[in-house]
Parts: sequence; structure tokens; C-alpha cells
Amino acid sequence: MQLSENVRRSTELKTKNGERCGVAPLGYENYVDERGKHNIRLKEPEAGIIKQIFELYSLGKMSILEAVHFADLMGLRTRAGKKLVNSSIYYILDNPFYYGEMKTKRGIIKHVYSSLLLLCFYTIFIMSCYFGNVRKKMHPFVTFLLIFY
Repeated sequence: MQLSENVRRSTELKTKNGERCGVAPLGYENYVDERGKHNIRLKEPEAGIIKQIFELYSLGKMSILEAVHFADLMGLRTRAGKKLVNSSIYYILDNPFYYGEMKTKRGIIKHVYSSLLLLCFYTIFIMSCYFGNVRKKMHPFVTFLLIFY
């Protein structure tokens, strides 16, 4: 009984501090630093490939299916070594961890790890899910800002 309470408290404390419990998402890796603390960092070249997928999808230059093919061509694989499928690309695009927040039981909170991309790419993805293809309806100046951020 006491063990489960200790684990629960420790997990809550980690999430309040913006730390993630468990396995890092694709494009990141878990590691132990010199002080023996478990941490998460970007993993290249996976992080670069995922960033390209976000940018191209946000600008309307790539569909989910094309992102699957692009990931396959670039050699991006799951932790188990399998090719990515439509649902895994959708999960990556829908994951707020990449722009600096993480999903927890209590909602979405900021994390302490380095972000892979800007919030604007994630926002465009969410808007396209709820309001149709807003990527083609964007003002040209917004597109310019996204290209030269």
C-alpha cells in the first residue's frame, strides 16, 4: 500500500516539475546524465525528419499519406524497427510534446525539455483537423512567416 502511494506521489511531482515519466516520443531519446538523473533529449536525425514532416504538412505541401512515404524514404522507423503508418504520422502531428507541452492526466502542461518546433505548426495542424483544410486558405503573409521563422 505504501509503495503505490510513493510511486503516485513521485509521478505527480515529476509532472508538476514538467518532467515526463516513461518513454520519450519518436524524435527524442531517454538517457541518464552524468548525475544519474533520467532525462530526455532530441535524437538526430529522427528529430530533423519529424520537423520536416511538420513543416511540409503545415504549409500544405504534404498529405498524411505522402508523409508516410517521406518518412519511409528518409529511413524513419518506430522503436521496434517497423515502418510508420498513417495513424503513427497522425499521432506524431497531434502530439503537443513536439512544441513544448505534454499531455498528462491533469491536462496539458509545459515540459522542461527542448522543443522540436514552433507552436504555429501544431496550431495549423489542429485547425485543419477541426475546420477543414485551412492550409490552403492561409493568408500569404502567414505562409511567409512560417517559411522564414
